[in-house]
Amino acid sequence: MDIKDRGLMKWQSAFFMPEHLKMLHQAEKEMYQYKQKPVLSEEQLEEMNYVICEAMEFNQALAITHYYHHDFQLLIGYVHYADPIRQQLHIVDKFQSKYIIKIKEIVDVRIHN
Repeated sequence: MDIKDRGLMKWQSAFFMPEHLKMLHQAEKEMYQYKQKPVLSEEQLEEMNYVICEAMEFNQALAITHYYHHDFQLLIGYVHYADPIRQQLHIVDKFQSKYIIKIKEIVDVRIHN
């Protein structure tokens, strides 16, 4: 008796259902959909600066939303150091992990309770 093994072909389907193709295209669209960074006004930038200075003075935790790789990220931590030359904030979270965030990438800053 001669067994003919087709290898990987036996696990591949011969065709895709139209509904399945539609779902695959939709998933691909959502996966590569980039978010746009909002443009902040001068008033919003001044308010964020005030909140950052206040948090540094009173050693308060901040909830910082920043734009990173075409998406928004939330980081909660304390400002360890503000570098005015490089325009960066050095943040330390509750696990003592250190992060460097560019000031121009910050979208929102709030005092975290």
